Amino acid sequence: MDSEDEMWDAAGHIDYMDVAQSAALAPTTELNPPSQHLMDKDSQISEAMDANVCPEEHVFKFEGQDLEERWSPPQGSFTPTKRRPSGNDEPEKKFGKLAHTPTASSTIFRDPLTPYVPMATDNLKEVHPGGRSSDSATQYNEKMGPLAQTIALPIAVPQEALTYGGRTYSERLQDYEQRSPLKMTQEQKLATMAAETNNIVLHGRPLSGKTLVAEAISASHGGRVLFVVSSRLQREATRQHLRLHACRVDVHTRGSLAVLLYPKTGAWNVGVLGRLLNKRYQPILPEPYNLIVVDTAQDITMYLFQLILFVVELSKKKCGSAPGLVFCCDRTQSILSDSDIRFSDWAPELFTGRSTRPWQEMRLETSVGLSHETAAELNRFFHGHPPLCGAFNGPEPQSFTSSDIPLLACEIRRRIEEQTIHQPDVRPSCIILAPYLHGLSDRHPITKLANLLTECRISLTHPTGAHTPVNPTSTYNKTLLASYSKAQGLSYSLSVVFLTPDWRQRQRRPGAMQVAMTRGQQLIIVELPKPRVETHTLLAVSSVARELSEIVVGRILRGSKELSVKETQQRLPDTQHILAPDCITSDRSTGRCEDVSDVNGSMVHIAFKLFREEPQTPLSVVALARAAIDAQAEYSGFHQRRAALADHRCDWMEGQLQKSVARLDAEFPSDVVLTFEARLGDYEFQLGGRYFVLRARADIIAQSRPGLTNIYEVKFVSLITDYDKVQAILYGLCWAREKKDEYLPCIILLNIRDGQKFEISGSVEGAHRLLTEIVRARDGLFEMQSNEQFREACRGTIREVNMTLDA
Repeated sequence: MDSEDEMWDAAGHIDYMDVAQSAALAPTTELNPPSQHLMDKDSQISEAMDANVCPEEHVFKFEGQDLEERWSPPQGSFTPTKRRPSGNDEPEKKFGKLAHTPTASSTIFRDPLTPYVPMATDNLKEVHPGGRSSDSATQYNEKMGPLAQTIALPIAVPQEALTYGGRTYSERLQDYEQRSPLKMTQEQKLATMAAETNNIVLHGRPLSGKTLVAEAISASHGGRVLFVVSSRLQREATRQHLRLHACRVDVHTRGSLAVLLYPKTGAWNVGVLGRLLNKRYQPILPEPYNLIVVDTAQDITMYLFQLILFVVELSKKKCGSAPGLVFCCDRTQSILSDSDIRFSDWAPELFTGRSTRPWQEMRLETSVGLSHETAAELNRFFHGHPPLCGAFNGPEPQSFTSSDIPLLACEIRRRIEEQTIHQPDVRPSCIILAPYLHGLSDRHPITKLANLLTECRISLTHPTGAHTPVNPTSTYNKTLLASYSKAQGLSYSLSVVFLTPDWRQRQRRPGAMQVAMTRGQQLIIVELPKPRVETHTLLAVSSVARELSEIVVGRILRGSKELSVKETQQRLPDTQHILAPDCITSDRSTGRCEDVSDVNGSMVHIAFKLFREEPQTPLSVVALARAAIDAQAEYSGFHQRRAALADHRCDWMEGQLQKSVARLDAEFPSDVVLTFEARLGDYEFQLGGRYFVLRARADIIAQSRPGLTNIYEVKFVSLITDYDKVQAILYGLCWAREKKDEYLPCIILLNIRDGQKFEISGSVEGAHRLLTEIVRARDGLFEMQSNEQFREACRGTIREVNMTLDA
């Protein structure tokens, strides 16, 4: 649950007032790309939003260029722009003359409309300016006809309701329907009309159009709307839909909403946010909202609930009336371990006294985005009660086994080529979903399929880490390979879902499985081979904690009294950060991009090792980049990026690599003996009748004299998180078990990018307790709060909000 940008995404905020006219005049034309000097700065903060970081100067400052210029109306075809010449300083003399010779400035292609989602029946379009008026019930009945007879609405719209642009809610809704490529059903129209005067809790079945209703409500409202989505990928799709309409809707993820409220803190990270809330820092809301819409509300956490309360109270103070509230949820598709469906189910009780609107519960029972055939297959899989109901006739779901991978690759290639021939203006819309993507060999069916598609010249993209969020920029015009939960809120024409034979027993969050099975118009199921009977379960240090939300991991880490995590060096000023791009253009003709954030870290490791072992050898940026790309391909098993960057110049770290190596070299005296990529001893333990083996490989082990050993975990990220701290602790645990020591060695967690450093120490017993609690939480071996405990926790959060705002 990390986080997931463009500069205007850094704060997650766009003022659509400035672009309302241009969007209304050209609703179907792509926008021109942002200027290059903004792209350069965008690349500096893209990983910051992946780790949910937003430096202060990146929030509301646009370097002298206003929103009209950044979002200029289309003036013709989409043309690339030239890269601004690099202003990097000369590298330090100690590295010698660079072997790489800089070439002429290159052409950059960046399409802001990503990702493309052609049949987003489950996705929603956003909204236009215009207004609310005081229609009477009689006028309402005349306009809606029989629709109005099936829903209970107040007799009249409150007289104090705001008016926007002199247009009624119904007129704006009709305008939205005319512009939207998706047609609303009667069921969806009822829910949309109910939100004119009511707060809504909308319960819907999978692909029933919850997001469409949320977008229609936002578009028809006319005031300023806050639209909260679950991921960066869904945010980009929603913004793409909303660009068809002149509207005042701000689309936020949970991370960017925190950045909006705390713009001067310089960070969004669950651990940082928790400290801000505990210290009662005052949130800041630039402008009040008239309506708050929360999509995928089944995944509301306590922190998100607190942020929504802040927005409600601050909006109420600024404009005198509380904003309306709309929660769209599906209890069968909850995927976050720390979320709770009761936040949306009990919304009328939790927000009592904060909104004067009456509450109404609505339901969407028909899955308009599912075919009858796919619905029948899902009912067979999940034994749905009540069963899912499809809305149209479609292709039968297909099944393949792991031995049919070559045949499956040909089938996917054929479908993509057919779509390209018959719909040349429509980008490929295919997603491949798997229960996991880490620790796979080249012979695994998932990697075998991905590499076969790469050989067939089918462009793929997948998260660079086991649990990192999907970067929307890198998914443009590609087939997406991701874990189950990454496609939440999106729809595709073709979805390929890998299933393990014992998926019912192994699936800890069934909601993620249902999300995966309901993403495509055409469903293909691939059954993985049954794994060998193992006497133990292997755990990787780098990913054992990342299947949990950072809220849970942070709570476990702070509860470990036997462990000490001290910050010995603060982050350097932003001007001294290593400005390495996280996403680069791999194909200018198609606008495809590749994530290279993990490659950057590997380059620094390889370059530093080469510099320490052979200090006279010049550092070739191109050669090191190629070596890092090959290393990541061998480590992950996926060869897609190596093929995509085969013809690339690989010089994106020019000037920054030397600074990174110099910063890392300054940490070690010349007489220290360094061991790179050191394999540590296995840590075996038993929990709940199961045997586990923890395996680790440390980045650097430094030994200055006999008996004095430090373990270094070196990162190249925007912000060190609690996941990184747990990973470093587990390295020390494996080392201590190998040396039969009762205490952990001194563990140094260093971030090369911003210079932040932590020193970790403690006992083996404390580290073991930390590991077992994480495994228990990961396997779902914890009890859910009772209703009374949940109510009391919510009351405590409400008291904290009141005390913070009254301070």
